[in-house]
Amino acid sequence: LLRDVSGTGCRIESSERVDPGTEVSLTPYGYDASLEFRIGATVQRHLEPQPGQHVLACRFTGTGAVMAPRLFAVRKPGGSGRPES
Repeated sequence: LLRDVSGTGCRIESSERVDPGTEVSLTPYGYDASLEFRIGATVQRHLEPQPGQHVLACRFTGTGAVMAPRLFAVRKPGGSGRPES
């Protein structure tokens, strides 16, 4: 479950532990369906706030690092304050 997103990464909740350094593939979903593509990311941090609840801090990688700011309409750090077009 995507909880937070920025121009460089995201925070997700998972039912499973994923160790830092693990490469993952994220599939964004709209209100009713998948957006039909995947974004590459690497897990940077893992927290388990309570048993069975895992929170992952991920950094976008590869083409995902290029696509994510446009897809999620967020600015890159040091950017102009508006999404790139």
